[in-house]
Amino acid sequence: MPGQIDTLYRIRKQDIPKSGAVLADAFQKDPVWNAVFGTNSTLGQKHIVISTPIRYCTKFGEAYAVSKDLEGIIAWTPGRAAEMTLWRLIQSGGFFPGMAIGVPLTLRMESVFRQLTADQKENLKRSPFLYSRSSESARNIKGRDWAGGCCAR
Repeated sequence: MPGQIDTLYRIRKQDIPKSGAVLADAFQKDPVWNAVFGTNSTLGQKHIVISTPIRYCTKFGEAYAVSKDLEGIIAWTPGRAAEMTLWRLIQSGGFFPGMAIGVPLTLRMESVFRQLTADQKENLKRSPFLYSRSSESARNIKGRDWAGGCCAR
């Protein structure tokens, strides 16, 4: 996206709850997130879990949307901050909201993402990289997502 980042809306701290809602809606049919959430997770838990990477990226990387309406969201960190350590979660403000999701959901998340973290460490350790934490759009928008709104400019 060379030359286009200045046309995007930078997500701020006050946008994080709505970002979580947009992404929770967008990821409703995603098989990985469905494995994480299972059938007993509440909508509030989903919002907290999915907004955590946005919160993390506003501290350690960057998070943008196509507009202030948050229709399409992308967030990334530089490789050196790709691993969400406990200390970084605390620093980003994601730890304490995350406590509200409960132990069963936390354990499911750990089991799903453990292998992704190991693969990331092994395969990306030799060169600089950006780690995209999220790139998705609300399901009910037309033309203002990444493909139709940002990249087509």
